[in-house]
Amino acid sequence: MFCTACATFNPAAAGRCAGCGSRLGDRAGTGPKVARPPSSDPQNGVMRTPARARRSRPLLRHVLSAVPLLALVVAAVGYYRAASAAPAARYAEAEAAVAAGRYEDALDDYAAAGDYRDAVARRAALVSELATHEIAYRDGLAALDAGRPAEAHALLAPVVRALPGYKDAAALLTVARERREVDLHREADAAEARHDWLAAERALSALAAADPDDEPLATRLADLRRAHAPVVFARDGALYLAGPDGAEERLIRDGALYLAGPDGAEERLITDAVPVARPFWSPDRTRIAFVSLDEPTQFANATLYVVNPDGTALRPVAERLHPAAVPGWSPDGTRIAYTSAARWDLRTEDGLLTVRVVDVATGRETDLTGGTGHHAMTPTWSPTGDRLAFVARPVVADPDVRALSGRGRVHVVTLASGAIGNLSGDRLPDVSRVWWSPTDDRLLAWISLRAVTAAGSPYRSGSTGIYLLDARSGAAVPIVSAAPDPDISPPVWAPDGSRFAFVEEERTVRVQGIDGTETRIELDSSVDGQSLTWSPDGRTLLVPAPLPGQDSVFIPLNGGSTAPIPVAFDFDTAPPTAGPPQWSPPNPAPPPAPPSVAGTALDPGEAPGD
Repeated sequence: MFCTACATFNPAAAGRCAGCGSRLGDRAGTGPKVARPPSSDPQNGVMRTPARARRSRPLLRHVLSAVPLLALVVAAVGYYRAASAAPAARYAEAEAAVAAGRYEDALDDYAAAGDYRDAVARRAALVSELATHEIAYRDGLAALDAGRPAEAHALLAPVVRALPGYKDAAALLTVARERREVDLHREADAAEARHDWLAAERALSALAAADPDDEPLATRLADLRRAHAPVVFARDGALYLAGPDGAEERLIRDGALYLAGPDGAEERLITDAVPVARPFWSPDRTRIAFVSLDEPTQFANATLYVVNPDGTALRPVAERLHPAAVPGWSPDGTRIAYTSAARWDLRTEDGLLTVRVVDVATGRETDLTGGTGHHAMTPTWSPTGDRLAFVARPVVADPDVRALSGRGRVHVVTLASGAIGNLSGDRLPDVSRVWWSPTDDRLLAWISLRAVTAAGSPYRSGSTGIYLLDARSGAAVPIVSAAPDPDISPPVWAPDGSRFAFVEEERTVRVQGIDGTETRIELDSSVDGQSLTWSPDGRTLLVPAPLPGQDSVFIPLNGGSTAPIPVAFDFDTAPPTAGPPQWSPPNPAPPPAPPSVAGTALDPGEAPGD
């Protein structure tokens, strides 16, 4: 029996509480014995309970009546905690399942987590990602079954990178890679057999990227590049035939585009459909751009063309180029920057020269400098393709002064915002050209202050020099300080950006390393220092001859002898139709990256999905 006085549980037959002594069944029991003796009623002689004990009984009864309520509260709190812990645990299980590649389990766990944290959003994102990669997975599997391992590799690699444990995608990717390597070996052999050296080089480059430790393969690629990487050049420009009295003059040839091996052998015509001058490679050497003049004069309108190395897909992409300015491909090969004469009169030298960029695929042009009020010329791309540097000159209003005689400064435009800043300030003399390093934020600025005749031809006298510019701070370090002597040609970067070359006094080739090292090669005869070009692997320098019929020279720079090697190239040397050889692009595309996806050959420090 439950005692209402002290909450002690007693046997059913007990008459009094074993805890307090109260009579059971009497809600108003006498209560427990207390230490203080009871008081007596002097009138009736009756013993009475002390007042303090009488007051404690109602309080005790209230406390005892609250016990069930407290029990309910404790139970509710426990249930709430248990209910809250379940979604958190399922959320954690979902995260662990994603990390382990158990994506179906992750979906179930996120669903069970309900609206805990961002479980709903994470589940939706995973559903979307799985749907996208399922399509790529199926297409990759189909391509592999159809015998197209390169396509399968391209489809499956992103799946494995993002979801390393997705089905058997990693195993399929390994199969695709192995079959792709077999196909690449076959392509390289077949391309070499038909003397398609560009195709052979691309196949061997991809194989070398997949297995950088294969020394025989690396040697084979190096030998091919040294002996066969093609050189592009132009010839046969603007030859006219007239009668004895000068009448009936007619054009009998108008310039053509050629490819040849580095030794001048295996020459082949690419196109003679339009006049060709100053051809230059795209960064990956899959296309060639060149300038085409309406007529062989310095006042002619010039059009920019693009063509494939096999002569296909010839098409114009921009008009009204300055005929003497040099355009440049963007590092990703999607755009070309050039000096536009659309707002410039070539004969009167009146108006404004601007830098424009044309999208090669669409032909859409963007004028980047027209709002500056300064002439802008000879743009050069940053290695990331987000900025362009160019030479800016103030517009000269005095009719008795040459229009382009204003002092040249190096400016940089950020393509995303259009913001233009003066990088060189007043730290350099008159800058004529600038070239951005193909690998980092350094530029070479060429100073050329030459006296000019009334006919526009430069005198030999004048100041030349080369400075190295920091693209972030504008700090300038002199390589050769601008001075009347010696005569310095424009510099050209090596493909890896580790060094650059230029010609001094027309007979001394200087190769300057960024680390301060220098190599000098003395030549027996004069060369054309305006058109130096490196081999694609950066181990050899081609120095063109200054006049037709003279030999150009190779200069090996791979650690052995640097003795010049004569080589015969038949190309046009006279501007504006000059077409000097170009061996590698100024901003070459980086070599193929090695495999770097989970389950196949994950690079150290790279996490799946990065």
